[in-house]
Amino acid sequence: MNNADKKNREEVVDMIRGLAALATLFSHAIQRGLYPQSITDNPVFAYIEPWYMTSFILCSGYILCRSVQRKRSFSIGKKAKHLVIPTFVWSIILWAISGWEFV
Repeated sequence: MNNADKKNREEVVDMIRGLAALATLFSHAIQRGLYPQSITDNPVFAYIEPWYMTSFILCSGYILCRSVQRKRSFSIGKKAKHLVIPTFVWSIILWAISGWEFV
């Protein structure tokens, strides 16, 4: 990241997005059963559930719009490289860890 990109970053939006990403991880861990109680009885899930995904999507959309306004362009290929490929690789890793069974 060059200095111009650092100057244009909005740290508050980045922090909210990071917090929402962490909340998403916790929510998915709770939904997958890392805690012995039901998700409806889990106070952490009850707190996280109303806001985590909405906040993440809103912040990501805001950052994307600001990026397009600054650069006057948008590359789906570049976004795919940064999002789809890591998701695909991570899915293969998890699939291998689970014994090649779909869970």
